[in-house]
Amino acid sequence: PAHNFKNISLSEKYRLSEDIDNYDYIYSMEKLALMKGKQYESIRRFVNKFQRLYSWEVKYLDLDDKNTWEEIAALNRIWVSQKQPGNSEIQDLSTVQRFRSIYENINYFALGIYIEGTIRGYCIIELNSMEFTNCLFIYADTDYHGIYPFMKKQFASRLLDMGYNYLNFQQDSGFKGLRRYKRSLRPEFYLKKFIITDSGISITDKWAKK
Repeated sequence: PAHNFKNISLSEKYRLSEDIDNYDYIYSMEKLALMKGKQYESIRRFVNKFQRLYSWEVKYLDLDDKNTWEEIAALNRIWVSQKQPGNSEIQDLSTVQRFRSIYENINYFALGIYIEGTIRGYCIIELNSMEFTNCLFIYADTDYHGIYPFMKKQFASRLLDMGYNYLNFQQDSGFKGLRRYKRSLRPEFYLKKFIITDSGISITDKWAKK
């Protein structure tokens, strides 16, 4: 990240370049929760439409309950079926299973969106401090229009009430559609990443703690 390079002097042998595909998007929890102003007008329309169209319920998810994981797995299968074959985003689902084996060691927040009693969206968020949270997973059945912005507003409202101020929504990995969407949510700032190149060999600093 950018702050790691403030006091570092690179010799002419090295080249430093921005790794835009791996910038983390940092959002104001208050702005996501309230979605006020003209800049959020189109997103509010999606949220309002979702609320009008569907019989929905928001529930906290108990990850100690195996039935919760069965619900998550069923939704994940729907999510995969809505993607084009070979879509590289699908591989991200393997990390959900890995998370299941370690979640007890993580301070997390998990929320589900239910429509007529069936889970249609969920998010799992890591609680890092009273300032920052980190969105680990967010998946939904996109047959329900507006479910993603609705879910973001719901979890942001709850996390704001808990005293959290910022959400790290991670990177877009170079996916143009995902980049447009994340930018439409109006990030407060970016956690910038860089690549140091030495004689054609690149070392990317993606994991250093902010």
